Amino acid sequence: MIKVSDKSKCTGCASCASSCPVRCISMKADAEGFLYPSADADACISCGMCDRPCPAPSEIDPQNRKSYAVRFTEYEPVSSSGGVFSAVASQILAAGGVVFGAAYDSELGVEHVAVKDAADLGRIRGSKYVQSRIGNACEQVKEALEDGVKVLFSGTPCQVAGLLDYLEKDYDNLLTVDFACHGVPSPEVWARYVTEAGEGLMNVNFRDKTSGWRKYDVAYIYKDRTVRIRHDKDPYMMLYLQNVNMRPSCYDCEFRCGGNRSDLTLSDFWAVSKVLPKMDDGRGVSAVISNTAKGSAALESMKCVAGIEMTEIRSEDALNGNGGFTGRIQVPSGRDAFFAGLDDAGDIRKHISMYVEKKSYIKDMYDRLHSFLAHVKRSILR
Repeated sequence: MIKVSDKSKCTGCASCASSCPVRCISMKADAEGFLYPSADADACISCGMCDRPCPAPSEIDPQNRKSYAVRFTEYEPVSSSGGVFSAVASQILAAGGVVFGAAYDSELGVEHVAVKDAADLGRIRGSKYVQSRIGNACEQVKEALEDGVKVLFSGTPCQVAGLLDYLEKDYDNLLTVDFACHGVPSPEVWARYVTEAGEGLMNVNFRDKTSGWRKYDVAYIYKDRTVRIRHDKDPYMMLYLQNVNMRPSCYDCEFRCGGNRSDLTLSDFWAVSKVLPKMDDGRGVSAVISNTAKGSAALESMKCVAGIEMTEIRSEDALNGNGGFTGRIQVPSGRDAFFAGLDDAGDIRKHISMYVEKKSYIKDMYDRLHSFLAHVKRSILR
């Protein structure tokens, strides 16, 4: 019977729950709001199936990976970076396949859903900075694969690894996509933040590019208005980017720095202005890393798609400036105190303000000047 003794080793991928033949494992939230497997001792048959799919990192030789700068102009304006996920997903859907990804539920929580119609692709497009509930997505993926349906599964590196270990074999009709993951924040903290955001909140865009790709805003979309806050001024984003509200397993994640097992890894190509300045229009470019032959084949098939611009780059350029590929993250000194005081906090924003480091006025002015000069440089190069 599964039992989590060290929370820093459990990613919450839910593959153990999916593997249980008698469905005696459920994912339950702890005091911090993160989901962990919990087994019903009376229903457990001690088969050991739940111990098998716990995800392990990859042993793929980094030298066999190839990296590309990619943007898809059809979806680039509404995607977090270059629109690559939408391009890949559109091909799968056009072939009668199904795409699994993270979507908001009715209360703006995040869950994995299956999309079969291109009209619904917007639900799973874009970054959502909160850990998603996998639910029964693993079982749905396996059922579709066994029926011969093409499947694209997108998720965090640990979610992809959990799915692959649950499936226990490779499927030619499965393509997996993950991304450079900074870590996953607590669903409970996000739920509190949404509740106190006011009535009429319908959607949230964590990477709104109205003000630009690099200095993006968090857009809170209400019934009668949209409120945009610079990401480095938004309390929730500041808490996340300073690593305060992340899952314990994220601080020493085995899947960072090339330990992931997906076919494709997507990220922002932050170094594009230095490496490919003519490609940088300020609206976003993706760095895409092909980890497998299937990943390379998927990228090759995209070259003929109208609106795709793709150039091979050095792996070190793809990784440069991207925190999602760094090694161990230092646990903030105030993390435990932040979660310990969460229940008693009357105002979530005030509670957050006690645990985030605010940017100085001088640093803020420097960043604004740097952004302006970068815009001028791009204009000159074009």
